[in-house]
Amino acid sequence: MNIFLTYLIIGFLAGGPTEEKKVTQTISGTITTSGSYCGGVAPSEEMLQDVQATKPMSGFVIYVKKGTKNKLSSCIVDSTYTDSKGNYSFDLRPGNYVLLQKEQLNKDVFETYKQSKWMQVDLECMQLWWEKGLTTITVDAESINNLNFHFQKRCFIPLSIPCLRYYGPYPP
Repeated sequence: MNIFLTYLIIGFLAGGPTEEKKVTQTISGTITTSGSYCGGVAPSEEMLQDVQATKPMSGFVIYVKKGTKNKLSSCIVDSTYTDSKGNYSFDLRPGNYVLLQKEQLNKDVFETYKQSKWMQVDLECMQLWWEKGLTTITVDAESINNLNFHFQKRCFIPLSIPCLRYYGPYPP
């Protein structure tokens, strides 16, 4: 009996603590942009099509915070850059997350454009845009693929920031 008990204790100690596997899911997609003709000499049809064509956004940073709303008190849990084809991916544990762009990390964006000479800011719209981020996702048992974003570049307004209206002069 003593030998059996000894082997049982040795077996238990040799097994060591078991670690629970950390299950993560891959989140992936593509970010693209297209432009607008912003005045000046009329472009050729070919130039206009080139400006308006959908193109990948290289080097765009996506930040991830836990939760369903962007909050200053929430910490960034992950971030990633898009590659030359606009593709991104990252792995997250199950839970709720909000994806953000750089301008949504703090509330400086409100003051930056509120004081601009040629920009008009809709502050209610800006607050809602800041809180909801690019999107909210729920990670569970499956990966999320094709989480794509497209940004239409508006004339004289920073890319991907809604709620702004340019009312300054246009090129002749």
